[in-house]
Amino acid sequence: MRNTTLVLLLALITAAIAYFLGPYRLEWEKVVELYDWARPWNAVRTDLQEARASFQSFQESVTASQADLEKSQAALRNQLSQVQEQLHRLEAEQEQQTSDLGIIQQQNALKFGEIQQALSTRLADLQRQIDEFPANYVSKAQWDTDLRMALAAAAQYQPVDIKLGPLPVGKSEDLTYTIPDTIPDTAREILIYVYVATHYVKGGEHNFKLFVNAKNQREDAFYLRAVAFAQQAWAYNSENAWLPMPADRTLRVQSDGEPLFGSWNSSIQIIAYR
Repeated sequence: MRNTTLVLLLALITAAIAYFLGPYRLEWEKVVELYDWARPWNAVRTDLQEARASFQSFQESVTASQADLEKSQAALRNQLSQVQEQLHRLEAEQEQQTSDLGIIQQQNALKFGEIQQALSTRLADLQRQIDEFPANYVSKAQWDTDLRMALAAAAQYQPVDIKLGPLPVGKSEDLTYTIPDTIPDTAREILIYVYVATHYVKGGEHNFKLFVNAKNQREDAFYLRAVAFAQQAWAYNSENAWLPMPADRTLRVQSDGEPLFGSWNSSIQIIAYR
């Protein structure tokens, strides 16, 4: 039963196809006409397909550009964030510098105040000294008188001729000489004369030191230098010096050289006092 129905259906389809195609079977012009009529629509469909492909390509480009734009926007936002951070940092540094400048200005103001106070004190002290100066002022006439009297007193001395003894031979010998009673205790100074003469002698360089201990326990001294060597001629050196009258009435003499050996002589004398 099924096979019979299927055969009848195929027969009906075949008859329908023969009916629709039958009039054009031998009319080729109609077929050409039908083709010419349908061809423009094929071109339009092709153009539409190309346009669709171009639109899809443009859409893909726009999508890619949008992605690049989003990346650029993200990079710009990152740079903007960094710039804002730097700006905040600069503002903080400026605030810190402003604060430090304020502290420095305060310190400078304090120092200026201290300097101004010190200058004011010094100025007041100078003004006081200026005010007190006339009371302590000595006239030129009085100064000249006092100076002439001091020079006259210094020029007044009593000559004497007191031989104390020779210089020490070398550094192993320190000598002390007692000032005789010819010099009164009221004397303020004594004038010492010393000389040394060397001929054919050995001993090298010598520095002789003559000193006293003054009444204020201060040591006052002067020096004489001599050079000893073998020669067939005499060499001399001498010195005069005022020394304070020693409290213990003693003149001391020292030498820093090797002992002199040969032909030489020396003398220490007091030739005046005042």
